[in-house]
Amino acid sequence: MICKNCGAFVNDDDLFCINCGTRVEQTNEAVVNPDSGQMVPPNDGIYKPQNPPKQQNNNKKIFLILGIVFGVIILVVGLIIGLKVHSVNKLKEPININIGDYITDTYMTDDDIDEYYDETEYDYNEYSYENYEYGSAFVVHGFDGNGFIIEEELFNAVDWEKFYNDLDAMIKQKKGYQNYDHEDFFRNDNISFSVDKTDGISNSDKITLTVSSSNSEFKYKDVTVSISSGTKSYDVSSLKEVTSLDPFKYVTVYARGANGYGTTYFKVNEDTNESIEGTKVKVKYESDDQLTIWEGDYIVAKLDFDFDSSSATYDLSNGDYVSLNCYTDDADSLIDKYDLYIAKNENTYTISGLGEYINKDFKMSEEDLKKFRKDAYTRVTTHLNSEDYSDVSFSCAYLADVKDTTTSSDVYNILYVVYSYNYTYWSGETEKRYACVEYHDLISYDGKISYSADSYYYDDEYSGDSVEELVTNSYDANLYNFRKL
Repeated sequence: MICKNCGAFVNDDDLFCINCGTRVEQTNEAVVNPDSGQMVPPNDGIYKPQNPPKQQNNNKKIFLILGIVFGVIILVVGLIIGLKVHSVNKLKEPININIGDYITDTYMTDDDIDEYYDETEYDYNEYSYENYEYGSAFVVHGFDGNGFIIEEELFNAVDWEKFYNDLDAMIKQKKGYQNYDHEDFFRNDNISFSVDKTDGISNSDKITLTVSSSNSEFKYKDVTVSISSGTKSYDVSSLKEVTSLDPFKYVTVYARGANGYGTTYFKVNEDTNESIEGTKVKVKYESDDQLTIWEGDYIVAKLDFDFDSSSATYDLSNGDYVSLNCYTDDADSLIDKYDLYIAKNENTYTISGLGEYINKDFKMSEEDLKKFRKDAYTRVTTHLNSEDYSDVSFSCAYLADVKDTTTSSDVYNILYVVYSYNYTYWSGETEKRYACVEYHDLISYDGKISYSADSYYYDDEYSGDSVEELVTNSYDANLYNFRKL
């Protein structure tokens, strides 16, 4: 650049002329350096080095590389975290399986499974069910009109092998659970089975089976199995047609005594003797606890009755239940030879009609007393039949009830009916004596005595020198109130 004052050459970065000291004004015009003869580019007044430092370029490259590296790292970490979250979420997604999809369509009767063993109980472990030998099936037992379903066998209507295989496959799809199976999640006691009808089933009936889970979700570690319920309906058919016999129609169950202290007994009806319609056999009375089945002049079966061992037969109250059983060893032969089916082997009865023990305020009606007097007269004269006696006549009647009703006693109410008679010795001497008929446990129904000497009252005969001896010496006067009627 040339100084405008003196014309001397000055450098581009000089502020003043080194020759005259004049301030140098920067221009954009190119000048020739007189010392080097090279063209000098114009300067805009700001110092600009001809070549930028190399270090500055290197720093920019480093920063760029670091940025790219950090970006890649962040992307990779984000991807890993995303995959991890996705994996955890997928692991925690429940396994959904509908048990209704595994209920079988197969329906069977006893005739269908005769070729297999007769299975009434099945041994399975606490985790898994297994199907019977004849496979998965819904079975109705018995005969047309008397078909029945064994509820403990309903589990066999599910195809457990397929259910377990599918559930195992779903479990093994979970990462880290390839060595686990259904036994880690499933227990028998979580599944229930029910039908809308269990007995009295006939051909053309429709039975609906429901399989449900008491706890729809089963969790083990991070995996949850959700089991949905299911139903299926079956049309009943092919039940064998036979003649059914209800043996309990020929038996009567009785209850006697007081409410809370009652007892019960049964009797086969003595007049039972009838042909069984549709067969060539008849049913007859054999004893109070046995019926017999006859073909012509031969007994082909015996039916015995007894109270179930779980039924109480004493200390009964109105509303209690007793169960009567019927036993026979000939059920199969009756079906095979006579197409006769014993439709029931157990019947339940409700206790009713028990009254209350009478108390000290009770007053016996003259009508009831006459019934006992008449019965007592018959018993006394029968007892004295071999004696030399005369002038049998009613003397008096006493009623005894316990003073404390909370006292444990075998006898709560006693009626004494006393008759007098004259006894003649061989010498001809005559003596007055007394006979007493004792009726135990009188029961009041709505304030009245329900009289039945044969069924409800115990009797015995006594003789002695006086009425007092007969009555008051029979039972402890400290426990009983004795009232003359």
